[in-house]
Amino acid sequence: MAGVTKKDIFDTLTEFYGKVIEPEFKAIRTKLEEHDQKFRDILQHFDEIYKRLEGLRLNTMRSTLLWTELKNDLIRNDSKEKWRTSSNAYPPFKKGSKI
Repeated sequence: MAGVTKKDIFDTLTEFYGKVIEPEFKAIRTKLEEHDQKFRDILQHFDEIYKRLEGLRLNTMRSTLLWTELKNDLIRNDSKEKWRTSSNAYPPFKKGSKI
């Protein structure tokens, strides 16, 4: 019986790698690439949602400012109207005022 040489072991391991291990690694790489693509799609989806939420936040801030300005204008106009329709024709002055 002839002895097993290093070349025989190397050839056997190379054949095993080519037939068994390499196809498994290729399958694993393919699955990882699919998962990576799905992950990128999910991240893109969240980015789009974030952009929409940011737009809503800005619109809410604008609306709040506009409503505040409108309320303040109404309060100012209401107080002017009350002054105009009151029995006093002129604004009240303090006693001793030089005006």
